[in-house]
Amino acid sequence: MLEKSRAYYESNESNYWTDLTAVEKENHERYLFSERDVEWLVPFAPLRGLNEVQAIVKGKSHLLELTDEDWLGIAEGMTKILQFYHEQGYISFNMILLSGPLDRHLEYFNVNLRIMSRPGI
Repeated sequence: MLEKSRAYYESNESNYWTDLTAVEKENHERYLFSERDVEWLVPFAPLRGLNEVQAIVKGKSHLLELTDEDWLGIAEGMTKILQFYHEQGYISFNMILLSGPLDRHLEYFNVNLRIMSRPGI
């Protein structure tokens, strides 16, 4: 993901994640909501099937850059998503939090979170 983000940045002189959220926000097709500086959307091609949601933290490329406000935005968004999963009868989920290297800021990457429901047994 870092390599693809860097390649996009080098080709377009802009951050893929910033561009993605701007386009999705404008199109209203997959954009869900914003909590503080965290944008929540449904990925174009979900990795694990239905009910996958992605969060992108604006301007932060690694976990140590996240502020209390960013963590609140993540927590508030996750609360909404997990409430939806509960209402739909999903009782388990997977989540991944993606960060760039902790020793430097990357202009081409934003912290990402992906959460997806797991089908029942």
